[in-house]
Amino acid sequence: MVARVLMGPPGCDTPPWSAMPCRRWVGRPEHGEVTVEDHDVRWLVDRARILELTARYNRCFDDGEAEPFADLFTEDGVMAVDGGPTTSGRAALAAMCRRTPYGTVHATVDATVEVDGDRATQVVTLLVLHRPASDAPPDQRRSRLTRTARYTDELVRTEAGWRFARRSVVLDGGL
Repeated sequence: MVARVLMGPPGCDTPPWSAMPCRRWVGRPEHGEVTVEDHDVRWLVDRARILELTARYNRCFDDGEAEPFADLFTEDGVMAVDGGPTTSGRAALAAMCRRTPYGTVHATVDATVEVDGDRATQVVTLLVLHRPASDAPPDQRRSRLTRTARYTDELVRTEAGWRFARRSVVLDGGL
């Protein structure tokens, strides 16, 4: 399978485009074409699925959905906090999720993902926010950034899709 990708402006061989990686319109031979092979498509799909897994982690953890949260890990998956606890196995991960109080919001940005067959690594920046309760007084209804950190993830492709084998977090400023 070969997919064609629309990549950028015509005339990219003239300044200011000539100083940048040139992108071409598909289907216009006078400007060239770019083809994407199966391995490129596989990498894009894997990356999208890993980012989706990360978003589900955030949502499940923040909403206290303990079992769906734990299912995002392999059976023997590990969550390790630098300088803090290490939690292993789905039952312990579900219990960890249940202990998290209302109001935590995880937002992950700037992900870099490297896929190698059925294994992958991801490094992603974490922003931890606190959201107010719905009944908070008007002067306390603002969300606030409370923490930043960086996750380093080891992922494995399973029959159920990508799962975290190990998720390590280093909290900026420590515990």
